[in-house]
Amino acid sequence: MSTIKSSSEDLTLNADGSNEVKFQINAVEKASINSSGLFTSTTIDATALTTVPVNKGGTGATTHTANNVLVGNGTSAIGSVAPSTSGNVLTSNGSSWASTAPAAGGKVLQALSTGVTAATATSTSASWVDISGMSVSITPSASTSKVFVIAQISFNAQNHNALRIVRNDGSADTGVGVGALVGARYGAGTGGTYNNAEANTQRNITLTVLDNPPASAAYTYKVQWCTNGTMYLNRNNNNHNNGGGTTQSGRDAHSYSAITVFEVGA
Repeated sequence: MSTIKSSSEDLTLNADGSNEVKFQINAVEKASINSSGLFTSTTIDATALTTVPVNKGGTGATTHTANNVLVGNGTSAIGSVAPSTSGNVLTSNGSSWASTAPAAGGKVLQALSTGVTAATATSTSASWVDISGMSVSITPSASTSKVFVIAQISFNAQNHNALRIVRNDGSADTGVGVGALVGARYGAGTGGTYNNAEANTQRNITLTVLDNPPASAAYTYKVQWCTNGTMYLNRNNNNHNNGGGTTQSGRDAHSYSAITVFEVGA
């Protein structure tokens, strides 16, 4: 049995069993509540609804632009950030959000490399000379770019020797990533003294430097060496080629050297 009860504070509508509590106007159903407590509305006058304010759990706004990102705005109506230009990212300045272009700094804009597989380069020069084949040219695309240089060098040497990276602008060599010139000492990227006991040894070193060229122009980066003995690229001093069959007994290895440059955006 369905009942309606009223008191000084409450109005109680009761529908027994699986019946629904229905709300009608002129015998036309406008809404109902089923036995599970689900409220169903057949028609609600939209003009009767108002914007729900933020302090009541609403947004305080009547519309939201499609694809905008919603952001809080204190007790005021919720705000939003438009996507703007394709590829933009949502960026914070510490107090607000904006759609901005991603930062370009640190990007590799181009990469170039030259490798040497031959074991024919030698030097007996006590002055700086180029290592044959160990050079690569690059033209930075912007004056604010830097050039990251990596030189991998496999060599053999006796007595005093040194290696360095230089930047050539078409007229002169400038050492980059080198030590200070003190007295008659070399300003080099690396150096050392080896003896004849190391005639069968190949040394492998890597020189790296982040260079800041003075302009957006064509540059050639090279590896140079100098010695008061003899230096060999990609081989040792003895360079044995003895033995036979499939074993390496009595035969020395030829190795690989390379110089690589990367343009890094500012």
